[in-house]
Amino acid sequence: MKSSTKHVPERTCLVCKRRRPKKELFRLATVNNEVVCDISYRLPGRGAYVCKDKQCVSGLRIFKGLSGAFRKTDVKMGENLIENMIGEL
Repeated sequence: MKSSTKHVPERTCLVCKRRRPKKELFRLATVNNEVVCDISYRLPGRGAYVCKDKQCVSGLRIFKGLSGAFRKTDVKMGENLIENMIGEL
């Protein structure tokens, strides 16, 4: 028998490690080795997720694992990435 509830994809926040539904998280992606916020959830390549709350977004400033999350060595954060994400909250 099929379940009447629809599957909701979950992802894990880079900063706090909590699992949440995908739509409750910002998706980060890399474009030319620069981390950008993927609002459309459609940029190609590996993605990483961060909770849509100020504490987790601000925690990206001190997060050291971006290279590991994207499996690239020369990853840098976009100039206004965190400010733009806080503006979206």
